[in-house]
Amino acid sequence: MTNGFDARLAEVLNAATENIRRTVAANLVPAPKVALPTPRLEGLSKAVAPLRSALERLDAMMPENWQGQRLAYKDMVRLMLEGVPLAWVPPADVIRQLLAADDVRSRAKVLDDSRTEILASCSKALASVTDARFTAQRALLEECVRMIGGGMFSGAQALAANVWDTFVRGLAFANPAWLTDRGWWPGYTKIKQSVPTVDVDDDATIGQFRRAAVFLPFAQTLEEFRRQHPVPEGFNRHATAHAAGAVQYTAANAVIALMLEPELITLPSGTQYVPDFWLPEVGTWLEVKGPHTPRREKATELGTARACPCTGACGCRWPGGQLVLLGCPSHRSPNQIGYRGRHGHACWAAAYGPSAYLTECPSCARAQWVTLRRPWRCRGCRASLGATPRFYSPAEQLIRFGEGASLTSARVDEDIRRLAEEERLANAGDDEPGDW
Repeated sequence: MTNGFDARLAEVLNAATENIRRTVAANLVPAPKVALPTPRLEGLSKAVAPLRSALERLDAMMPENWQGQRLAYKDMVRLMLEGVPLAWVPPADVIRQLLAADDVRSRAKVLDDSRTEILASCSKALASVTDARFTAQRALLEECVRMIGGGMFSGAQALAANVWDTFVRGLAFANPAWLTDRGWWPGYTKIKQSVPTVDVDDDATIGQFRRAAVFLPFAQTLEEFRRQHPVPEGFNRHATAHAAGAVQYTAANAVIALMLEPELITLPSGTQYVPDFWLPEVGTWLEVKGPHTPRREKATELGTARACPCTGACGCRWPGGQLVLLGCPSHRSPNQIGYRGRHGHACWAAAYGPSAYLTECPSCARAQWVTLRRPWRCRGCRASLGATPRFYSPAEQLIRFGEGASLTSARVDEDIRRLAEEERLANAGDDEPGDW
């Protein structure tokens, strides 16, 4: 009797469900498709076109492994706060797999399965460190890469944790605000409170988010481990040093300990610093400064660290190495018809090394800054700039812009023609009779 009743109930419920489905379907009207006229679409396209370059510039300010990837930043913040480094390493495909994993153990499996790709990205990041003051730490981390590749996870984790601790102490002494009032080491609790951070729901600026991305894993990594508490499963500096065992020492934690290092190799002194703009096509950093260019020492140090180290022919990715430029207060425009008093001309200075001049590549038409070091090659396509390229200094007031809601180059072609005309008249004046 029970089986017959259950079967009958199932038939009634199925029939009722089907009737509800048909009724709902009959009363739902499909949303109409809206087709905008072609002129309207073209107008919208032109309206949003300026946003495209702005978004591209914002994307270029992100760590290299995030650029052009359309990653879920909020989910990444949550993951980094759990102690998983995502800035500069690992590759974007691995980040997506980590974001899709449900829990700590699932993420550990992703790290194990993607170990080859992660080690390759770490090796690439370490290879870009050319400053001689980091030679010892780079060699130790390269040894960590080899140890993990050879299955010696525990040794790699212990070594990477100690190198990371060395970097953290260097950061602390390079940032006096992190130290005690007497300038002493403050302890890890104070360090954890001092490093930049953002929360998932914070309305942070791009610069704040980019700086904090390096330090977000610190919250979990510097969490103090007490004997009365369970040993943490994720990588933890305190547990690595004082709770050696199967729980803390794992293959995944060895990989995480190594991944923490490329994030912290910034300036030779360990100083935390990210310039305002990065132009990846021409390998140039831009730091905007106010009057008197205050506190330019970080930009100078970055320029020193990223300058061309080649003793013979330059083999750098960008001819002459990376450039670091300071954007100085603008040159004021003359009071002429069509000019407003608050308009100015772009002014810049090299943070380190020889002066930088603005020029344009005849092959790819990229505007860029270069030094007078030969051979003169485009920093984008590496083509020759020609036998007699035209270099512009800030004093020539080539680029005019207005101080408005956006920074736009104004009438550059007109300025080029004006400079060319002045040069032509100057040359012609030398040949005019009666000028003697």
